[in-house]
Amino acid sequence: MQECTNCISVIPNTSTDSCKAIDIYRAKREKGTEYIEINRMQLSLLRQLMRIYKNPKLNMKYQPDVLFSGEHGADMGGPTKEYFHSAIASLSKVDPAFNIQLFGGNSGHMVPLYGVDAISSGCFEMAGKLLAHSILHEGPGLVGLAPAIVKYLTTGSLSDARKHVTIEDLYDLELKQILEEEVKRIIAGSFNMY
Repeated sequence: MQECTNCISVIPNTSTDSCKAIDIYRAKREKGTEYIEINRMQLSLLRQLMRIYKNPKLNMKYQPDVLFSGEHGADMGGPTKEYFHSAIASLSKVDPAFNIQLFGGNSGHMVPLYGVDAISSGCFEMAGKLLAHSILHEGPGLVGLAPAIVKYLTTGSLSDARKHVTIEDLYDLELKQILEEEVKRIIAGSFNMY
């Protein structure tokens, strides 16, 4: 691990070039305040996030000022941190209203989950904006993605990402079991040849 001066905090396997890129990105912040209201009593956080990040008037470069509906207090940083943590955590949970989950799998092997509704409604675009917004304002990123996904997002190269795919990256347990059995059969067959 490498300690970054102004980076997200401690980022595993991060080069100084990545930290410099994040510092350059964070330098794009502007003076101003962007008010964000979240209602914890609403069933769907995803619906609220879609409303926030699909709003063309949202200026992510402004400092967020988060208000939780029905709660009193000024945002001196705590509500903003709580908002980003809750919002990013919700990406890997099934939304009770829409029955959509954007990311799934074990920590270190999380992958985006294909779903026509999630793709057609722009949920992944919203997730990208949320993550960019969080990182811009020194909030968390999405921790636990599969190495192949991280490689693809950082390089844009499918051939580089392909080298990092493992069976642990499969979210579908039935498919994982079928592949494991097939691998065992192939290995057993190759030993029987000798």
